[in-house]
Amino acid sequence: MSSRTQQTESQATPSIAGSPSVVDGVAISPLVKTPEPTWTVPWLLADRIERLPEATLIERK
Repeated sequence: MSSRTQQTESQATPSIAGSPSVVDGVAISPLVKTPEPTWTVPWLLADRIERLPEATLIERK
């Protein structure tokens, strides 16, 4: 893999209309709060659903 290809793949894809950004093929979205070590995945998903009730499951991830 050339350094240019590698550099392009690791750059974030800009988010469109509130959808998550993609970094290295993984969708990410900005954190509202810094997660505490005690927070569970179901709690974090419930928080995303509360913030974006109309979003699809993939958009919430």
